[in-house]
Amino acid sequence: MKTINYYHKSKLVIIGFLLLLMQPSCKDPDPTPDTPTEKQRYKDYIFSNVEKTPNVIYGNQGVSTSLDIFTPVGDSEQNRPLVLLSPGGVFSKYTRSESLEGMATNLAKRGYVAAVVKYSLMDNNSGINYTTLNNVLDLLFNAAEEQKAAVRFFNKEAETYGIDTENIFVGGWSTGSQIAFLNAYMNDESDLDEISDPTIKTYINERYVANGNSFEGNFGNEGYSSKIRGVLAIFIYVFEENIINSTDPGLMIISHRDEQLTTGELTADGFTYPLSDHNVVMSGSNQIYSFAQQVLSNTQITRIIKTNDVGGGTNNNVSTLSSDHYNQIADYFYSQLVTSN
Repeated sequence: MKTINYYHKSKLVIIGFLLLLMQPSCKDPDPTPDTPTEKQRYKDYIFSNVEKTPNVIYGNQGVSTSLDIFTPVGDSEQNRPLVLLSPGGVFSKYTRSESLEGMATNLAKRGYVAAVVKYSLMDNNSGINYTTLNNVLDLLFNAAEEQKAAVRFFNKEAETYGIDTENIFVGGWSTGSQIAFLNAYMNDESDLDEISDPTIKTYINERYVANGNSFEGNFGNEGYSSKIRGVLAIFIYVFEENIINSTDPGLMIISHRDEQLTTGELTADGFTYPLSDHNVVMSGSNQIYSFAQQVLSNTQITRIIKTNDVGGGTNNNVSTLSSDHYNQIADYFYSQLVTSN
């Protein structure tokens, strides 16, 4: 029979207990400014679920001026930044809407309110098409004015949707980015001096200045502010980058290659863009970014080049954004937020 030494065993138990008491606590240390332990709202993922409210009418053109709203589930905050995103499609249809819905969901999980904003398409209500340059410009400027109406809608309904009206951002993909660009940077008569194309300059003068019309447009929610804080432009091309000035909102550009078009035919989303059909010289992200660097502060302007993408005048592979891109977008918006003291 095996003999058990109870004295030796009890001694080992006591020693083990003393060693256990000497171990450091598993409790997290008190947080310090140098080692934050909490997630940062608007930068990090805070919420697991997002609610989509579809087909909210924001303007006076029926379903053409409607939007889908994305909000974090279980959020008690009532003063949240807003991001409005317009799809591409060259006014023939809406493209990249699913990608923008994914981005809106991603932003809502970080605490933003986000919306994907529709606008009037070719032959929809207005009956205009690509036949003349003026018709193309009607489509473009109508859409920019409609996006302004969407901004005014959320100023009007800020309490309903819990919006911080000092922190409203607009953006878009392809054609949507051009809409956001015009919304942000083409706002008064002084911008006319920077328009180099004489036909476009005449059009803008007749649409607004000569007829005494407001650059705000009349697509709804008049009397409310359309002020925005910044612009997100994905695969952007414009007819004039020089309309940006030093008092304007900031700009984040995501482009799919280092050098986009300079002149000539532009193809996007499977369509040839109608402005290039009418011999309008278009500027891509390189030209826009270079000029913006001259007039905006370093904290207002940033650019991401999707180096894994290739292509000539087409936007190959720009339908996808990585988690790194989403993080960079959130970081940019976060850097531009106006905070109250």
